[in-house]
Amino acid sequence: MKQLHIVFFALLFSFNAFAENPIILRYRDPKLPDFQFPTLPTDTRYTDPAFVPTNLASMDDAKKLMEELRFNSKSRAECFQRAHLWALEMRQMMNAQTQKVFLFFSDRYTRRTGFDWWFHVAPFILVNGVEMVLDPFFFDRPVDMRTWTDRFMDGDPECLVVQSYQEYEAQNKKVDCILRKIPMYYYGPLSVEARDKENKVISDWMDDEVIGAHRSLVPWWKF
Repeated sequence: MKQLHIVFFALLFSFNAFAENPIILRYRDPKLPDFQFPTLPTDTRYTDPAFVPTNLASMDDAKKLMEELRFNSKSRAECFQRAHLWALEMRQMMNAQTQKVFLFFSDRYTRRTGFDWWFHVAPFILVNGVEMVLDPFFFDRPVDMRTWTDRFMDGDPECLVVQSYQEYEAQNKKVDCILRKIPMYYYGPLSVEARDKENKVISDWMDDEVIGAHRSLVPWWKF
């Protein structure tokens, strides 16, 4: 009887974790594992009352999460599609509240180097309070924020962290790279801009964006 109670409460927790939005279950890959990793309290760097990022206790657990994240190197996927899919998968696997980091390549940097990317984005999660980026398209393990930005920047400059899209625009011609960190629900730069300029706060998954993220797994010749 005790074992039945344990199973019942486990199922109840799983249902409650996803019940607020059916998208989380509708787009769940049945091959994804269910993890119950220990977590730590999140510190006061993150003050958004509607979103408290998960703080894992172990780097090994972050690696296990990353090993399950999917991508298709033969698809036409954009980085924001992959990042959205990965954030959703981590939510599905362990109810993780992750964030995304947008790396903006400034006008000054692109003019000087000829680099033709506007931005890159990936999800990150806290591990014992340290921000670790999970970007399996470019790395085989979680990496700290500076290691991640150095992968894409000539000269390994330290990127300016901003708190709003307006601050990014104001600094665009003054520095080489800019980081904007934001909750996992924001799909691309336009949604970040709308949040910061028009107070369009997103606090849940949106169907069309999740569909777009899943389509990023399709090989380019099937479009």
